[in-house]
Amino acid sequence: MNINKLDLLKHSLEHKLRLLEADFAGDIDVLGLDLLEKRLQSLREIVSCPHCHKAYNADWNDTRETLLRSLQSRAAASFGILEKAAAEKLTSDYRSINRYLKEVSRTAIRHAEVADISSNSRVLFVGCGALPLSCHVLARHFGCEVVGLDGDSEALERARAITLTGEGRRRLTFVEGRGEEFPAKGFSHVVIAALVPHKEEILTHLFQSADHGCKVVCRFGNGLQRLLNYPLSTGPREEWQRLWLLGDLASLYQTLVLARR
Repeated sequence: MNINKLDLLKHSLEHKLRLLEADFAGDIDVLGLDLLEKRLQSLREIVSCPHCHKAYNADWNDTRETLLRSLQSRAAASFGILEKAAAEKLTSDYRSINRYLKEVSRTAIRHAEVADISSNSRVLFVGCGALPLSCHVLARHFGCEVVGLDGDSEALERARAITLTGEGRRRLTFVEGRGEEFPAKGFSHVVIAALVPHKEEILTHLFQSADHGCKVVCRFGNGLQRLLNYPLSTGPREEWQRLWLLGDLASLYQTLVLARR
């Protein structure tokens, strides 16, 4: 690629990020939900843009890194606000719960199948949030027991209020806690959500506390994907067996499937 064109791409990317940082400035709680969704959509477009990735990979200095980290934290907070609003809407309209459950992500099911989740599995989902779609999908689609874990008590209240009927409801439990500390013994699988920080620390804790053979499904984002996800910077310890890496830097996030040796 022509050097001048590459410089133009780098400046264009930085300009876009600075505009978004200005848009996110102030108290996120007072911004309207529509505005937050528009800001996040702009970040999705950047993460999905091949030219933006070329600009990022060519030259990324400390100033731009600080800008990216600032946007990452603002985006994570925005996702939390939008999830809580959507969860509240669902609990006020019981009929919408079934429509919500039909919006099952094929990707989430595929990743669970790759990790061999079945009706006999016991799954710990770290970072379930206020709108625990993946937890519901696992409980209903695979018939397994799921424990949703989150450090946000308000998010957990919303998550508990979104109920499933029949067997699905009995398979779901939501508890408050942190992935770096929660006892993992007895779980056959652990899922780490994309917006959960400190993934390396969680993997270290799981290696120390999880049963041999426990499988981990870790969603993460590196490079520009960090605008919408928390990274897995150093990778897992050698003691983990790497089974699958799903997605790449052109995806919105990547998923690493590991097994505890």
